[in-house]
Amino acid sequence: MRFTPDGKKLISGDENEPLYVWDLGSGKRLHSLGRFGDDRMFALSRDGRLVAWVNRDAGGARGEYTVPVTDVTTGKEVHVLHKAAGGRAPFHGALALAPDGTTLAGGVQDAIYLWDLATGKELRRWVADPRQVTALAFAADGKALASSGADTPIRLWDPATGKEVAATAGHRGAVGVVLSPDGRHAAALGRGHGPGAGHPGRPRGRRQRGGAFPGRQGAGRGRRGRDHPSLGRGWWQGTAPLAGDS
Repeated sequence: MRFTPDGKKLISGDENEPLYVWDLGSGKRLHSLGRFGDDRMFALSRDGRLVAWVNRDAGGARGEYTVPVTDVTTGKEVHVLHKAAGGRAPFHGALALAPDGTTLAGGVQDAIYLWDLATGKELRRWVADPRQVTALAFAADGKALASSGADTPIRLWDPATGKEVAATAGHRGAVGVVLSPDGRHAAALGRGHGPGAGHPGRPRGRRQRGGAFPGRQGAGRGRRGRDHPSLGRGWWQGTAPLAGDS
């Protein structure tokens, strides 16, 4: 869920349900927008005027997705950032808005795309995982972008160039990633393999001492199948320093 900055509207959605826009003063539903993915699949512009989201009800072949940008007030589509049709689902839930509110990052299959939110223009793209980008997060200053992938650990990119600048030596497939204010540490949330589980991929640059993503999954560290005491069965969370090329 997201409140608009003026506090007058609420945008909410649930997996495989419409994305709704609500008027908080009256409690009335203003708009129902397609078939939504989940809460990680939409981003609200800084002024609250535009919402970018993943539409699973795009029509056509099974597995077709679009990433529209919709005017929150009118409910009308402004432009479509991306279209993908047929076969496997191209989105796992990776959308992130830059702090300045102008650039949207999206994980589309194996690649990260950057779009200008106002114009819908694609700015650049690059491959970030052999299979699927699963999570994205911008640094507080917008100068770095963190990603996780189904087959890769957390990696840090320069969004201006698409160049990798740092990586953890830890777990793949996180569904949520955040960066510390200084951009030197990452925290992640995932489900399945523990954060210290073995992984065939190795990060570029200097390896961190211990070579693992220190996290918590149940009573142990990096163990598969244990329950996190707060998050529930199979979930893990952890933090790790980011190693650069020095």
